[in-house]
Amino acid sequence: MAYAFPTLKHGRTASPTRQPSKRDVCSNCGRMVVHWHLFQFCQICDQQGNEKKYDAYCSPQCVTEHWPIHKYVHESSDDAPKQFVLYPSFNYNIGNLRPYTLGPERDFPNGSSLKPPHHVPSNYIKNDRTMSYLFDANRIAREVMNEVANSVMVGINTASLEKVVHEACIDRNCYPALLGHQGFPRSCSTSINEVACGGVPDLRELEDGDILNVDVNVFYQGYYGCVSETFVVGEKVSQENRRLVRAAYETCQKAIRMIKPGKSYQGLIDAMAKHADSNGFAIIPEYRVPFHTTFYPILTENEVREFQVEAERPPEFKKSRFDNINRTIQRGDVFTIAPTLTYGDPTVFSWPDGATVTLSGNPVAQFKQTIRVNGHGCDILTENFGDKPYFIRQFEMSYPDESLDIFNVFEN
Repeated sequence: MAYAFPTLKHGRTASPTRQPSKRDVCSNCGRMVVHWHLFQFCQICDQQGNEKKYDAYCSPQCVTEHWPIHKYVHESSDDAPKQFVLYPSFNYNIGNLRPYTLGPERDFPNGSSLKPPHHVPSNYIKNDRTMSYLFDANRIAREVMNEVANSVMVGINTASLEKVVHEACIDRNCYPALLGHQGFPRSCSTSINEVACGGVPDLRELEDGDILNVDVNVFYQGYYGCVSETFVVGEKVSQENRRLVRAAYETCQKAIRMIKPGKSYQGLIDAMAKHADSNGFAIIPEYRVPFHTTFYPILTENEVREFQVEAERPPEFKKSRFDNINRTIQRGDVFTIAPTLTYGDPTVFSWPDGATVTLSGNPVAQFKQTIRVNGHGCDILTENFGDKPYFIRQFEMSYPDESLDIFNVFEN
């Protein structure tokens, strides 16, 4: 059945069957609307109850512009596009990357006991057994990352990579912690080229020459495991982008080698900025503080012990992520190192889907490890023991003539 252009209903006079998403943005231009009742929406969708395919608009003009895409919601047609750019009238600025339609939502097996975390730091330590869960969560995060790393190739879409992450988490009886966090719709983050953080997996296929960051976060027995890596895709990655990936890894490792009780977090920040600058790159200012992450603020061992799942957030977590820069590193601190490097202007802005993107359109690389400070240094809880970083293996296969004596940098 073919549908003509629909009559519009306005949120002020008639409530839709389903309110717009938490992001509250127009499906065409991406403009944020403060109150959902200011949206206009398709009456056909309201009558049919198309909840999962619901589109909302900020103006009649946006409805008209988006109709060539939206009309396929109402009918099953072989002519319907398999994928298309989301928010087509949004001013994406410089750069060629665009968010595409998402892949299918991921389900959990019937009878699964996996439940989402409350997305507050529920890392409580009462004894050695519960302490081991912290190590287990990060070991699992590394295992999941290794599985998805082996799937990165030209032609695969990031929705398929997200499926690998989702199923790997289920196989290990842990919850993919990004799923549902602040409305994030998928089980991992996949950030391509100029996307700095929060890229949503979609149906866009990876192209020869892309660089891709995958951010894996798991929730296991009350603890989070967090790791991210950047990969090169194919054999056409530019030399500058390969240098960027290498510099991001080196910057992360440089900081990790400095970690020990008595050092300051400001010292880590300065060292990372210095190393990035010496290679001609810059750390994106929004991500210059290494110890504040989605799930782990900086917590001392005592604070971790005292904090229960049911308790209020500890004072350290309530503070701004910039408040503890001059704090001294202490034994038992748990945090992540995640320098995010780009070249040129490091200014970023947000897409309507929540992804953070460089304003210049320049690519971004990031490596993230979860750290626990011990008496003389630190434990890298997400370390890939006994193996090279995956991007080095990619370099060896695709760029065999390139020097990869990467560990000499740590002697300087």
